[in-house]
Amino acid sequence: MNKVFECDAQKLDAGMTGTEVTQIYQEAYNDGKENGYTPVIVFLDDTLEDHINFVFEEGGGSAAYTNSILKSNHSNGKELFEERYAEFEGSYGSEFLAVDDENLDILISMNSGDSKSDFFPAINAHEGEAYLVKVPTERPYEIFAWIPFGGWNECPDSETMIAMCKYWYDEYGAVPTMITRDTLSFYLNKPISDEDTAINIAKEQCVFCCDILGMGGIEAYVAMTLNGNVWSFWWD
Repeated sequence: MNKVFECDAQKLDAGMTGTEVTQIYQEAYNDGKENGYTPVIVFLDDTLEDHINFVFEEGGGSAAYTNSILKSNHSNGKELFEERYAEFEGSYGSEFLAVDDENLDILISMNSGDSKSDFFPAINAHEGEAYLVKVPTERPYEIFAWIPFGGWNECPDSETMIAMCKYWYDEYGAVPTMITRDTLSFYLNKPISDEDTAINIAKEQCVFCCDILGMGGIEAYVAMTLNGNVWSFWWD
């Protein structure tokens, strides 16, 4: 067990390829279904470690923090997305998240159907040591009660993160799979195949992480979501 994580954490070899990381995650995911845990790949560098330790300290220790988070009501994810969208629209106007149909068609023709069989990067693609963390919950969205993430810049804090991720999990089966100091990735076993649904999800993704608008605009996230099995976010 790594001293940062209050649960089983297996350090991954620095030379592992994306294929190898994906395989070890999938094996753990299937095992977790039977044994009551949720795996997540965490790239732990000094920045993320300091953040986790700070949050635990402020929360009275890791156990107190986790228990406090889990006691909260996280059933308001949809409402939180709606509130954020209204705030976003009030600040920037409804046109800011309007979809350019011509641009979208081009991106979909390039990316639609691009489900990834290897949905993790090689270990050397990110800074820090990589761990397969087995979080003791059968609810994937609750991993943030054990691994604090967010609450800085425009990134949602752990309470908000859990509620939003619960909504995505309940509605679309999106499972948080990878955490780094400033990125978060999800995996979908059953990708979204309806374009209108993908557009609505992309709008949610943009208010969840407004920095992604600088990474190709909303159309890029519609194309990523449509028939794709990986959602990726990055906060500056």
